[in-house]
Amino acid sequence: MAKKKKAAITDDGLWNKVENTFYLTTENAPIRCGVAGHKSLAETMYDMHFEVEIGIVLSGKMLRQWEGYSRELGAGDVWMYNIWEPHGFRLLAVPCTALIVIIRPNFLASLNLGESASLDWFAPFRVPPQKRPCLSVAQKNDILALAARIRNLTCDQSISAEMARRLVVLEIILMLYKLSIPIHKDVFRPAPSIGSVQPALDLVFKCRRFVKTVEAAQACAMSKAKFRKLFRRLMCAPFAKFALGYRVKRAAAQASQCNDSLEKIAADWGFTDLAHMHRCFKIFLGCSPAKWREKRHKTETVC
Repeated sequence: MAKKKKAAITDDGLWNKVENTFYLTTENAPIRCGVAGHKSLAETMYDMHFEVEIGIVLSGKMLRQWEGYSRELGAGDVWMYNIWEPHGFRLLAVPCTALIVIIRPNFLASLNLGESASLDWFAPFRVPPQKRPCLSVAQKNDILALAARIRNLTCDQSISAEMARRLVVLEIILMLYKLSIPIHKDVFRPAPSIGSVQPALDLVFKCRRFVKTVEAAQACAMSKAKFRKLFRRLMCAPFAKFALGYRVKRAAAQASQCNDSLEKIAADWGFTDLAHMHRCFKIFLGCSPAKWREKRHKTETVC
């Protein structure tokens, strides 16, 4: 049986060879951009992460996957993934290249450009996958031109180039914002700041254990009912699913990068036992922890 190969990421700052996943963004590096080059139909990926993601197909053809939905994409087509939205792809025509942009949610949440203070930068990502816009030929040409501007800035590590990259990314989001409004108006109402649930996020990221919804609500000084409604509004997922998704992803990273027993990893990340972690992996990653580790160890990453 032929091995499945990981995407080849040509931007050294985007791909973590140790964990076989994207490097996490930071406060000082809230946006990461890179070009994924695929040469084999066997290459594949299934992932989820805290950052929101925008991808632009530059050449070739691929099938992008969400939970319960998939879409064929060619040159100029765009995909979006929201916070902790499980996703993957398989290739339909190679060679295939795509520009990938991952964005720290806190960056978008705190963005204030004066008259755009009320703009909900997360709205395009909250549109259900099957209703996200399909671009016309002219719009594809526009998005490819924006992608080219980002690629031209990729090798320049100066502060001015970083600011220029951020501005182009915001231009892409604004384009998707305008295209999304007519097809799903419900998500385009004023949204509260992500800062209102930041204490709950801090709990999730700092605690290697099960965090109850009531505990997260108390950290945010809210009633449980208000918190649950607000958190789902901001993150497009119940708090319990969001928190569990984070533990699954970090447990998966630990399984990929070290030889700790799966039982130890389950204990490290607050799962009741290995059987509990197994069930959660199947839900979020589509395979068992053992299968996940096996696939990651067999993966060949070319950079």
